[in-house]
Order: sequence, then C-alpha cells, then structure tokens
Amino acid sequence: MIIQTLDEMKLPYLESHANFVFFQSGKDIEELGNIMAQKGFIIGRPFPPLNDWCRISTGTIEEIALYNQAIKEVLG
Repeated sequence: MIIQTLDEMKLPYLESHANFVFFQSGKDIEELGNIMAQKGFIIGRPFPPLNDWCRISTGTIEEIALYNQAIKEVLG
C-alpha cells in the first residue's frame, strides 16, 4: 500500500524487503517530521546527507491507510 501511494505520487524510493520504506520526500526531514507529528505520525530520523529522505515503518492496514492519506495531504 505504501509503495502504491509513492508510485502514485511519483516519489522515488529504495526497494525494501524489510518492515520499512525509505523514500525521497522532497521536503526537509525535520520539517516533514514536525508536520507528520501534528497528524499523529512519527517518521524516522534524518540520514545526512539525505536530508529529504524519509524512513517509515510499516504498521497495520488501517494505520497504513491513514498514513497514506496524511502523506498525500502533506506532499500531494
């Protein structure tokens, strides 16, 4: 579900075989983290020098659906 949303938004990401997705948001990760926290989501820490890349862990289907909605609102 996360990858499908990233594809729809045309955001680059690294292929993952783990419980997280690492994608390029195009927004400073500190700023994105603050905005997403206001929406109830905690995203991964900065990975300098990739300061606009975001690491998110997977969750339940319901949590992912809510996350996808929030990320579309913020970055869409």
